[in-house]
Parts: sequence; C-alpha cells; structure tokens
Amino acid sequence: MISEITLSLIRSFREPIISKMSDIKDELLFLFNDGLPTYIESFKNKFEESKTFLFRDQKVKFNDTYYPITLTNKKYKYKIDQVESLYRNGNYTTIIGNAGSGKSMQMKFVFLKTLYLKVKIPIFIELKSINEFD
Repeated sequence: MISEITLSLIRSFREPIISKMSDIKDELLFLFNDGLPTYIESFKNKFEESKTFLFRDQKVKFNDTYYPITLTNKKYKYKIDQVESLYRNGNYTTIIGNAGSGKSMQMKFVFLKTLYLKVKIPIFIELKSINEFD
C-alpha cells in the first residue's frame, strides 16, 4: 500500500510535467502512477525503520539514531540539519568520508526529508549496487 505522503508528493509534480511533455504522456502516466510511488515507498519503508550496528536484532526508527554530520570544504563548514542547506552552494554535492563516518545516514536523512517536505522527488542510488550490476 502506497502512503498518502508518497502519493501527495507525486501528485504535486505530475501535472506540470505531463502538460509539458504530451508526446510521451502514456509513459509518464505509468511512471507517476506505478513506477515512482512503488520506488519511493519501498525506500521510505526501508529507511524509516532499520537495523543498525548497535541494534542488530531489532529495527529502530531512523530519527532515534540519526545525528547530522558536519560537512566541510575549502570555504564552508556546515551541518545538514535541513535539506535546503545541502543545496546552499549549488545543485550537486559530493560527500566523501571514511567508512562509518555517516555518509549513508546523511543520504537517508535527505531522502526522507525531501519526501516529507515535498520539495523534490528523491532518488537514492547506492554505489555498491552499481558494482553488482551486470
């Protein structure tokens, strides 16, 4: 079952995009009616509650274990506690860090916040899954 928050997000982007791309309307309708809601809902369910290094036997709520990391570059140092701050200096951000530094947790935070705020359609691609792709 697709949650109302996912459906609401999809509805807010659906009509403006379909009206501008009428040539491929059928493909877009499939994407908005089936593809994106299923994709977003599966990741939302996966991220909202999951097992962690500390809690291996039981699922815990994401917000109970999340702590924002501080990102730094040559000019700036900031904590991503709001999605808007991630895009403060442009549309693209690369997060590089050692294993266990919080990169994946940060991206899960961005995915969930983007979904709840309905500001963008979140797409989450784990690079390790690309290595397994044939």
